[in-house]
Amino acid sequence: MKVNRLRRIDPSSEAGLANRSLVILLVVVVVVGLAAVEGGSILFSQLKLQDAADAAASAASSAYGGTHTTEAAKAAALDAIQQNNDGAHLVKLMIDTKGDVTVVLKKKAVTILLYRVGFLEKLAIVKATSTSGPPL
Repeated sequence: MKVNRLRRIDPSSEAGLANRSLVILLVVVVVVGLAAVEGGSILFSQLKLQDAADAAASAASSAYGGTHTTEAAKAAALDAIQQNNDGAHLVKLMIDTKGDVTVVLKKKAVTILLYRVGFLEKLAIVKATSTSGPPL
């Protein structure tokens, strides 16, 4: 009976260099792919959050224009945020003397790696600001 033995590949030989190059290439592809997925997730979260901020500012501006109360504007903004983007938090709602309403929202983007690692967690937090004038 013949026993097949595995041949050891000398790292300095051509086969060893080819295998090492293949491993390095695979690692680079995985790292680049992971970075693309993480970046895409953050970008998508940013776009959704901006839409929610625009809707919240518009709703708050309409509510403030009809009642001239900050509480009604805040309630309308929170309702619009809830309808448009679950998980977003209202950071700031400002109303200036002309009746322009500015809304600042914050959300933690759901990513594969970033929001799970403590020191990278800040990179997964997205913010959006939107201003809407009083209704005409």
